Amino acid sequence: MCFTPKVDPGDTSGVDVVCPTAEHPGEAVGTPASRRAQPRDILTVEIAGLAGACTW
Repeated sequence: MCFTPKVDPGDTSGVDVVCPTAEHPGEAVGTPASRRAQPRDILTVEIAGLAGACTW
């Protein structure tokens, strides 16, 4: 659900982590993106899925 859109192998200053409801810049390299997921991210994805399933 959360991901790192750009990773420069030589950059040790940090990576950006993007989740459905927020961005987290400057995370430590090697930190799993999933650690930044919040309950509101799960709810957002569930609501989007429900809305997609309800369309004709």
